[in-house]
Amino acid sequence: IAFIDGDDIVHPIYIQYLYSLLKKNNADIAICGIQTFYDKSELNKNKLQEVYPIEIYSGEEALEKMLYRKAISASPCVKIVKKNICEKNLFPEKTLFEDLGVVYKWFAASTRVVYSPMPLYYYLTRIGSRQHSSFSIQKWDLIDISEEILCFVQREYPGCLAAGKNRLFVSCLQILRDIPIFEFPDEYHCLKKKIINLRGDVIKDCKSKKSTRILALLSFINIRLLKELGFLCNNAIYFFRIRKAF
Repeated sequence: IAFIDGDDIVHPIYIQYLYSLLKKNNADIAICGIQTFYDKSELNKNKLQEVYPIEIYSGEEALEKMLYRKAISASPCVKIVKKNICEKNLFPEKTLFEDLGVVYKWFAASTRVVYSPMPLYYYLTRIGSRQHSSFSIQKWDLIDISEEILCFVQREYPGCLAAGKNRLFVSCLQILRDIPIFEFPDEYHCLKKKIINLRGDVIKDCKSKKSTRILALLSFINIRLLKELGFLCNNAIYFFRIRKAF
């Protein structure tokens, strides 16, 4: 089974390539690379290298990379997955961030995962919409799912425990950036407590991204400042995306 967002575009050989990766490597999940675009005129789907490196991971290794946000994403897109894995691990209903809530289970159910960075999936970034333009309490689903994952790896894959803590820490930063403090004071203080409890482990984790460890260090100075920096950086990224698009 492959998943393609209705707004996105795939290369003509997208399914063929993923399926061939799956079969040739006797894998349960095959993954390819992704390109971001703002306008269809930017795409050059024929400009591909002849050779792309192929990486083979165990399900646990792929899960760890996903939790660290390295190469493998939590999106169901850019993947082809054996049907029996999808049927046994369905998307959670009536929740946001349902992708994160199911893809980790796919990796956990896999024996072998194959990855190629060949960019055959084209992700549309919309100029007129902003993922973090407003906050609703339903976005707290990200924290609940991240804590669910942490409990899961603690029980089933203790070798991924540090990666699970890293994912929860990043989720807390994402919600911290957007949450209105005076409207949700209890949730804000809950986030602060979680960040304080996790930051030491993140700093000591050599597998964690350097940027994540720096943010963990900054939290010792002032968590409120960390919130404002996150907000400013998010707006700056959005601004430069608009400039690039035009």
